[in-house]
Amino acid sequence: MYYAIAVDPEGNITGQYAGLAQLPSPWVSITQTQFSAIVSGSTWSGSAVLAPAAQTLTAQQQLAQQAQALISGGLTVTSTGSPATLSGTYATDAQAQSNMLGIVTYITANGKFPGSSASLTWYDVSGQPHVFLSTDEFMALYTAGLDFVMDCQLVADAGHGSLPAATATIP
Repeated sequence: MYYAIAVDPEGNITGQYAGLAQLPSPWVSITQTQFSAIVSGSTWSGSAVLAPAAQTLTAQQQLAQQAQALISGGLTVTSTGSPATLSGTYATDAQAQSNMLGIVTYITANGKFPGSSASLTWYDVSGQPHVFLSTDEFMALYTAGLDFVMDCQLVADAGHGSLPAATATIP
């Protein structure tokens, strides 16, 4: 197979071609290995494909990445009232918070769990079910999760400070 690239006067790769009989002009013939090394922002040195320089993150950007990783990892919750039933690591990402908010909104409006059950089964990050026997127990989980997420976000937004521990205790 035939591999080629189009390059502008500054060395930016503006097109890449494989197996074409008709190529736009001007073009440079390259190897399959060089062709495979092309990523967005690559340039041509005259003899090699050069990947773009890695972006240097600011301290605030690094802190924001760390905060997001912490949020994505979930919150390890210890229950003092029902440790065998409710203790676990719960998801705290945006989807989990949205799902929990739906339940909390229902509880706030109706004073009970959705549906006809007097309890609510909620799964942790490992897929383990946890049965909440009261709305107060679930509200405590939601509060701990949202407090954790907000503490992470506040540090990330400020660009300084210490991220919180990914642990909480609920009744």
